[in-house]
Amino acid sequence: ETAPEDDPNAQVDFCWDAEYIQMNSCFSTVHNNATPYQAWRAGFREGVKMSLDRGVPVTTDDFSKKIHWKNLHRLLTWMNVGIDSPNGIWAILGARQGCAMTNFDNHWDYVNVRDFDHLQSIWDKLPKSDQEATEFAEKLGQDLKSKLHLPISILDQQASEFFKMVHTDHTRISINALEKE
Repeated sequence: ETAPEDDPNAQVDFCWDAEYIQMNSCFSTVHNNATPYQAWRAGFREGVKMSLDRGVPVTTDDFSKKIHWKNLHRLLTWMNVGIDSPNGIWAILGARQGCAMTNFDNHWDYVNVRDFDHLQSIWDKLPKSDQEATEFAEKLGQDLKSKLHLPISILDQQASEFFKMVHTDHTRISINALEKE
């Protein structure tokens, strides 16, 4: 919202700023899948942001080389895991669609990911059944697999539950150390 217009790296997110302070404790719980739209929007925004290198798009040829490995792993999780959760297919679809639009759609400005009215207009054009969402997610998955060479496959319920059980998030290290109260 307050990003300088002349700083292309700050137009979508703020975490690339040298003065960004990451807080590594859990201060709240977010339930971003209460509705299909909410799950899709959360996935879409992550699909866009995790497809950027320090806030700007990369070429499809450089995608796997330039996207930070931690962001790539998070992106792949968003695009493959979650079918076991309520509205999980919508989060998967959103992540895939955000990544695809950022990398393949020359008519879409990725900065619009911060405009919720714009996101609503994209959502309004989508089919609304879980089956149609699955079919569209599978089509986008094939595009992402062939053009970006990403390992794309919607994990079934059992595989998704297993992944969540054994997955540990990467430790995040901040430049600034904070004392716990």
